[in-house]
Amino acid sequence: MNAARSMTARRFSVGCGRVALLLALVATVHGCGDDTPTTPPPPPVPELSVSPTSHAYGTLPIGARSSQAFEVRNDGTAELIVTATALSGTNADEFEIASGGGNFTLAPDSTREVIVRFEPLTPGMKSAALRFITSDPDAAPVDAALSGIGGNQVVLTLDAIKDNTLYEDPTGALSNGVGSSIFVGRTAGGVGFPPRTRRAVLAFPVEDLVPTGTTIDSVALRLHMSQTATGMQTIVMHRLRFGWGEGTSNSLAGGGGGGAPSQRGDATWLHRFYPDSLWQNDGSDYDNFPSATIVVEAPGFYTWSGAGLRADVQSWIDGSQQNHGWVLIGNESGAKTTKRFDSRENPDKSVRPVLVVHYTLPTNETLP
Repeated sequence: MNAARSMTARRFSVGCGRVALLLALVATVHGCGDDTPTTPPPPPVPELSVSPTSHAYGTLPIGARSSQAFEVRNDGTAELIVTATALSGTNADEFEIASGGGNFTLAPDSTREVIVRFEPLTPGMKSAALRFITSDPDAAPVDAALSGIGGNQVVLTLDAIKDNTLYEDPTGALSNGVGSSIFVGRTAGGVGFPPRTRRAVLAFPVEDLVPTGTTIDSVALRLHMSQTATGMQTIVMHRLRFGWGEGTSNSLAGGGGGGAPSQRGDATWLHRFYPDSLWQNDGSDYDNFPSATIVVEAPGFYTWSGAGLRADVQSWIDGSQQNHGWVLIGNESGAKTTKRFDSRENPDKSVRPVLVVHYTLPTNETLP
């Protein structure tokens, strides 16, 4: 603390009666303590921290995904403003900010999670960076390094290109080309009319998307069963031998179980393409050896897989067989065994038929 000083004039007698005027400085200190100047506190500033600072996703099949969470933290004393969160680098298009990105503000000691997903599109080493541009005065754009490897293994998820129900009918007058459901099994029947069989047919564009020469590792068909009046029933898949069609018929009554009048190009119990092209056998022409078999009970998702499906798809890719899809056949020995599955036209996309194919690319081969 600075001392306040006062000057006082005093008169003294010095020798021979002479008077001398002396000036005396009298220091009067008002207060007490250390006279050292006090340093003002620093102004509040934000401070960015990102953890982890890098991540290696490892080797993934092409089409597969892996995610990693990054914690963005403000270790400073003022608000941290993140003006941009972006991906940069050579292979940025094979990484994706799945959530938490964009611009945002963090109070001191607060955090935010940013999730980045890696989905390789081609084989080989991949690299990119997760970049943050912020108001931290000591930080230029901050990058978290990203890396991964696209393997020669590919995971391909396919939507059906056509599906239909074959309704047992002596004239082939019933179909359901664009209906929201397909049916498998046998109806209950009733007084004056016997039980009738239902078979579902489906096809997927496998050979259009899988390169020739690839090795098929596994195949799985996933369907959603949405309605049943019976318990456990065995449903078998068989490879179809001939082409068939999906016309514009649409069965709305009774949830689609009764069928609608067949339209040109529809597959029916008698026809591959209504009204001109017939099956060789009523109810479709298929290989006798089953491609896959499962038991279906309550509503929910069901998956057919196995060596038979893998062999079917491999033969289509190799060109030794033509891809006409499969027919699903249920319990046809009794009555009231029908299961209703959702079709590719169902309004809810999450329940539509899906075929998942795992395959290995030839050396130095890339996706078409």
